[in-house]
Amino acid sequence: MSPTLEHEYLIELVRNRPSLVTTLLARADVDVPAFDEALVGNCDFTDLPKEFRADSVVVLRRGGKPSTWP
Repeated sequence: MSPTLEHEYLIELVRNRPSLVTTLLARADVDVPAFDEALVGNCDFTDLPKEFRADSVVVLRRGGKPSTWP
């Protein structure tokens, strides 16, 4: 099944503005860790026993290090 245009638009929004994810999570009452920057990360998880690929990954960093979830 091919991704829809709506799906592709949302992924492109995240790629162009990764911090949008934190805004959406906060609106859904999800606690978001403190961060200085939001970056697009590697989407391939090939080092796991089973290979996974994500459409997009956002990495939150604070002080140059990955933020930790509360």
